[in-house]
Amino acid sequence: MKKKIGILVIHGIGEQEPFETLDAFANTFLKQYLTSVKNKFQQAEIHKKHILKKFSDKIESCVSITTDNTAVPGIDVYEYYWAYMTQREITFREIWFWLLAVSRGAKAFYDRHEGTQSGEMNDTLFNKDGEFKNYKYLLKMLSAVGFFQRLWFLAPANIMKIFSSFGKGIFEPLQRRIVDSFGDVVLYTTIDEKSKYYRIRQEILSGSFKKMLGLLECGEYDEILLVGHSLGTAIAYDTLARINKQMNVDPVLRGKATKIKGLVTFGSPLDKIAFFFDEKINKEKQPVRYAIASQLHGFKRVNVDTQTLESGVDECFSHVKWLNFWSKRDFVSGHLDVYRDLSNIEMDFSKLTTDPIKTHSIYWESEDMYKQIIAEYKLID
Repeated sequence: MKKKIGILVIHGIGEQEPFETLDAFANTFLKQYLTSVKNKFQQAEIHKKHILKKFSDKIESCVSITTDNTAVPGIDVYEYYWAYMTQREITFREIWFWLLAVSRGAKAFYDRHEGTQSGEMNDTLFNKDGEFKNYKYLLKMLSAVGFFQRLWFLAPANIMKIFSSFGKGIFEPLQRRIVDSFGDVVLYTTIDEKSKYYRIRQEILSGSFKKMLGLLECGEYDEILLVGHSLGTAIAYDTLARINKQMNVDPVLRGKATKIKGLVTFGSPLDKIAFFFDEKINKEKQPVRYAIASQLHGFKRVNVDTQTLESGVDECFSHVKWLNFWSKRDFVSGHLDVYRDLSNIEMDFSKLTTDPIKTHSIYWESEDMYKQIIAEYKLID
């Protein structure tokens, strides 16, 4: 019987539009997939269709790929669109304190895990003896979004302008740049249930959970891949954590766990988000809270605390193959050190761009990335 694969793609930060994510992924993926099919099965006839599928109370669009060769799986590609849920009311002050928490959390993590072989070990994040420098890390993130390049008012020729305007509006373009770059990430990582942003986080996560659940329960797919870019990687990760919780109390759903075969992340800030949570929940002061939080979000984590509190939460996705594509020029992504049993794949986009903002989005166009996805998950038998 011909295998059927479902792929759910989740977009990241930015002003996204409906079906833009589906276009970005499907366009380059299809080119590489069709080339691979033709190389192996020259006579295969390939069909690409936009079709509608009904899941619960919603009708979803997907790009469907089918062939007349039973050795080639059928593939349906879906998107999860969440950009309309964000209100973009995050302030520069909130983001600044978030960045400080990230840098402190990163230092605490590397202090606890001396000898962690980070892919960024030779970067300015570390000195020669491998000690993590959290303030250098903070400065690097600010530099990457053009913060220092935009300090035009430091030039001598502009001193009089500063005095004449008393600084009015000087920082506005700087603040706007950082809000645009990190705003959605800060909003989504809100863990204070009293915050006005917490509801938005829950709505985003609830939508992705329902969509993934629909793919699992429809009975149509033998295998499912979850793909995320940028903040979408955090949404994908949290979606798996929420489904894992559900599987712990739902034996019928748990029987479908092996359908989820892979997690693909590119341009991922997952380490930075983990650093933030580690900073917000102090293990020494709140050991039980820290243990519970680490167990609920423990998918392939290196620092799940089972000593303070024995875990009764089963890990249903230890079999999932995780590919993380990252670039040193990308200010959001990184070599993921907080997680285990994954493949960190460094991408070199230097021939395409040296702009960190553009680098963060160029994964979508990377033929090499799609080739590796097709090969690693054996999307062509």
